[in-house]
Amino acid sequence: MKNFAALFPGQGSQHTGMGKELYDNFKVAKHTYEEGSDFLKLDLKKLCFEGPDSELKLTANAQPALVITSIAAWRVFESESPMRPTVTLGHSLGEYSALVAARALTLGDALVAVRIRGQAMQEAVPVGTGGMAAVLGLEDDEVIKACRDMQSRAVTEAGLKNCVLEVANFNSPGQVVVSGHQRALDFMKDNLVASDYGASRFKMIPLAVSAPFHSSLMKPAAEKLKKQLEKIAWNHKFDFDVIHNLTAERNHDGTQLVSILYHQMTKPVLWASSIRNSKVNDFMEFGAGRVLTGLVKKILPDAHTTNIDVLENLKNATKIGS
Repeated sequence: MKNFAALFPGQGSQHTGMGKELYDNFKVAKHTYEEGSDFLKLDLKKLCFEGPDSELKLTANAQPALVITSIAAWRVFESESPMRPTVTLGHSLGEYSALVAARALTLGDALVAVRIRGQAMQEAVPVGTGGMAAVLGLEDDEVIKACRDMQSRAVTEAGLKNCVLEVANFNSPGQVVVSGHQRALDFMKDNLVASDYGASRFKMIPLAVSAPFHSSLMKPAAEKLKKQLEKIAWNHKFDFDVIHNLTAERNHDGTQLVSILYHQMTKPVLWASSIRNSKVNDFMEFGAGRVLTGLVKKILPDAHTTNIDVLENLKNATKIGS
């Protein structure tokens, strides 16, 4: 596997026990968890391996827990295989893991930033007033139009004020995530007619998240995060190109990162375009879960995918490059 992309998952992929098998078998993974715990003064090992789920899924905890698990897997792979990616990319939060892997910033700086990012995102909108939902069965432009239409109708027909309903993630063909006020999402689910947008049917599935990520409602969180991003000593030359959620384009210039990561908070994740723009057909997902490799298969059905999350998968992946 000469040319491959390294993928790093975002919030929602976390699960109790993630990373433990690699921690138990590799000193570099153990050191990574200990390093991260020391930086944050937070027992990331206990959080990742024991939970409880109610603590792990909290945004302020899930974000550093996912980053540390991804980087532990990445460092084990680095130590066991001569293969290196031509490009890295991560979904939402995972972009920070991708940047650490590319050595655009240190693990410590990333963990502090995502801890603040998670806390700010949780505080930006009161729990219960915002949410997200996956829309299945409509094309990208159809969902964009539906959000505009439903937002307007929610104001005029349901009397909702300051109503936000926006596209948050372009994940794969036929799967787009929308974000905004929960009452607007409910209105959309109750009133959207698929045939009005050229589709025979659609499905809208609420996501188990605590805030309306990647929407304009995250502006206060973005402002708090920006202050921390401006403190980071970014590496101006990366080891690998990084494809950003915001632009779906390659970058290896650290001078752009404060602006990119600031705007990433309130703009859609261009995941499908990012995967296509990687210009590779082999993908490895590092860390918890298999969400991203699943999306890759929907975007590029002929792609080859591997998950570096448990010992057996790691052994199989390193054999590929031997």
